[in-house]
Amino acid sequence: MRDVLVESVSLHELVAVSREPGVLGERVTVEVSAREPRVGVAARIVDSQPVVENGTVRHRLRLQTIGAEL
Repeated sequence: MRDVLVESVSLHELVAVSREPGVLGERVTVEVSAREPRVGVAARIVDSQPVVENGTVRHRLRLQTIGAEL
């Protein structure tokens, strides 16, 4: 998983949109660049669904946080 657009953040979950599908159970690190210094959040992919946005297929990923606080 590379660049994603984070749509929502809660204490234990992130929802992001990616160009690539997620692999369920895969552990990833999401760097939140809106904060200084950048925060790396460890998460596990718990859901990956295809969606169409602006005529392009993307993948909405639901990530369960397992690391740094948001």
